[in-house]
Amino acid sequence: AEIEQARPVVEEATPIVEEEAPTSEAEQVVSTWQTEGPVYYRGVGKEGEGISQADLGAGIYVSNQRFMAQAFADMASEEGQVKEYRIDPESNIIDETSPEFIAIKEAVGLTPTMDIIPMVAEDIRQEALSRGVDGVVGRKTATGIVIFNPDKIIEATPTPEVPTVVEEDTAQL
Repeated sequence: AEIEQARPVVEEATPIVEEEAPTSEAEQVVSTWQTEGPVYYRGVGKEGEGISQADLGAGIYVSNQRFMAQAFADMASEEGQVKEYRIDPESNIIDETSPEFIAIKEAVGLTPTMDIIPMVAEDIRQEALSRGVDGVVGRKTATGIVIFNPDKIIEATPTPEVPTVVEEDTAQL
């Protein structure tokens, strides 16, 4: 008996088509830095405004210390609150004492040791942005960090406060 060779059966392949998910604004992919990473705090008044501060120039001032933000919230108004933010880790944030920041101050007519006054705060911000600087870290805890570029900071979902539960030890010796 002859053995017939089995011929492979070739079927026409059906392409796999993945359905495109609907893309509404709420369903867009969010960058990881906007949902994860360090949280920074800002004290604001009841209308969401910060205290006019120009220690490092015009911008959004935040702190890595919640108590400091709370102090500014209390100064802003009786209904002041602390908001949480995240900063893009790709941001170019320099130190207040860096040569780059000294050059920015000098470009707007200040000496390295002069304090920044509200009159030149916006000039500092504009000069920093023109040099690719997104923010500055201050030397003092109260100064915190100023972010010049609003695209580099986003309000975060508040961290839920977990109440501390102290259980009374009722066991007797």
